[in-house]
Amino acid sequence: MVRKLIRQMLYAQIFSALTVSLCLLIDSVMIGRFLGVGALSSYQLANPILLIVAAFASMLASGIQVVCSRSLGKGSQEETNAGYSTAIVLGMGVSLVMTILILIFCTPIATAIGAGREGQLFEDTRDYMRGFIIGAPATMGAMILVPFLQIAGQSGLLVAAVLVMTIADVVLDLLNVLVLHGGMFGMGLASSLSYYCALLVGGRYFFTKKCVFRFSFRLVTRAKMLELLKSGIPTLVNLVACMGLVLVLNQLLLNVGGSIAVAAFSVVTTIGNAGNCINTGISGVSLTLAGIFYSEEDRTSLKELVQQLSRYCVVLGLIVGVILAALAIPFASLFITEAGEARAMAVNGIRFYATGMIPC
Repeated sequence: MVRKLIRQMLYAQIFSALTVSLCLLIDSVMIGRFLGVGALSSYQLANPILLIVAAFASMLASGIQVVCSRSLGKGSQEETNAGYSTAIVLGMGVSLVMTILILIFCTPIATAIGAGREGQLFEDTRDYMRGFIIGAPATMGAMILVPFLQIAGQSGLLVAAVLVMTIADVVLDLLNVLVLHGGMFGMGLASSLSYYCALLVGGRYFFTKKCVFRFSFRLVTRAKMLELLKSGIPTLVNLVACMGLVLVLNQLLLNVGGSIAVAAFSVVTTIGNAGNCINTGISGVSLTLAGIFYSEEDRTSLKELVQQLSRYCVVLGLIVGVILAALAIPFASLFITEAGEARAMAVNGIRFYATGMIPC
């Protein structure tokens, strides 16, 4: 039974983990191919700021998986609805505040993260942040609703939302670079609009009569907010650490190798984020099922869960690592079309990254 549950959930979890990384992957490819290496450097410099939204959304999503799986294990629908209502209010409130602050302070932020005070690198970094942050409420909403769709058994709707988002992002990116010539602002805005498309597709379930969750402001409490946030702290710590690492490496590379090195690092992090959807999917299954089994005091199922997920970690990590190492050249060529120092750096970086898939 545990093995079947893992199989049912794992593919949907991995696919849902693509909701953020897929748009970033598409943007990165389009920027590299159509706007050049310099624009790719700007995209990489802006990345840590964009990860702030993803970090808080992931924190809430992890908290939801822990808290709501616990309440489901106890059979408490009201507690589950309290988690649902609180997560939506908290996520929307925080995302709106983030959007307003970054739109107001994007100029000093661009300078602070290493883009300078003027010039093309500065303008592209600032413009991409402006375009992308407009989609923060949709990004937050999509990531918060993913665990609830999985709990409700709506994996098909989840897949449809990701497909719509991917198609919309590709179409809007091409429209931007080939017709509108909106530059980096247009690339960021394309991603924002594609997130709203995904939210419209996946979110419609929550307005139907068959929705198993009920929203109520009465159930939104300070205690439930703290419970959700506390349960998601490990995820937040991990993402903040990754964001800090990217910030530091961006500055080091900019000082040592210039924009070429930063562009190469952009390729490595983008490919790495896509590969890490395997890890995110496995951890999502772990959070959800472990909470249920723990609440039911089912030690046998907990042990089997650890054994099965450990196997998936090794097998899938090995497969993805081998694919990344073997196809490093064509992967790098997707982003950087011309052979040269930037692409050579990216190829080496992808191969080094591949060796860490199983430990990760």
